[in-house]
Amino acid sequence: MGQVSRKIEGGIQSAYYDLDYKPSEDRSNSDLNRKCSSLIVAMGIADATRESRHIESLMKVFCETLLMCKTQEELSNFDLFMNKLADIGGLAKGFYSEVKVMINQQGKTAAQNIVQNIDKEKRDETSGKDSSKLREFEQIYAQLNNELNKFRSKPMVNDRDLNLLLEMYQKLSNYLHRLKGTIDDGIFSQYDGQINNVIHNLNSMAGSLGELERPIRR
Repeated sequence: MGQVSRKIEGGIQSAYYDLDYKPSEDRSNSDLNRKCSSLIVAMGIADATRESRHIESLMKVFCETLLMCKTQEELSNFDLFMNKLADIGGLAKGFYSEVKVMINQQGKTAAQNIVQNIDKEKRDETSGKDSSKLREFEQIYAQLNNELNKFRSKPMVNDRDLNLLLEMYQKLSNYLHRLKGTIDDGIFSQYDGQINNVIHNLNSMAGSLGELERPIRR
């Protein structure tokens, strides 16, 4: 299947972008026409890259555009719009062959289901990434607590070791706060409280050492 779009520096160049026709000919449904412009862009990207994620994004935009068709005339005009894209060639030709059976009132139900399924997959994917980030945080937290225990077991400590440990816990706190809203509130509060307690204790110890690096016995 030939391509009518290609990657260029700073974006995509595509023959699809020359199509001026829009389904709402009287412009009464401006949202539909704007969405068709988005569909043209999505088609250009998918045609140029042929990547599955861009083709999936194209399908979602197609379904969202179909759902914006309010009348039978708009459905017919949307079918004509898709046909004009297919006539240009590239990915649009095969894509139109697959989706043209959906361009009717009954097809809007299928389109709604497709959009919901794609959105759900995205949410599940995001949730999986967030779980991975939480596991990474917990691994760092465990390693840092191990360093803290080693620090506490030393008979003598100095400013450099203390300040380094304090900096690491502060960075860990910042990392945790970036996860806020993506992890369970109870888990966040638990770790946040524990880290804050450690930072408070380390700050208190740092204050007792003064400005000069000097060993102390606890």
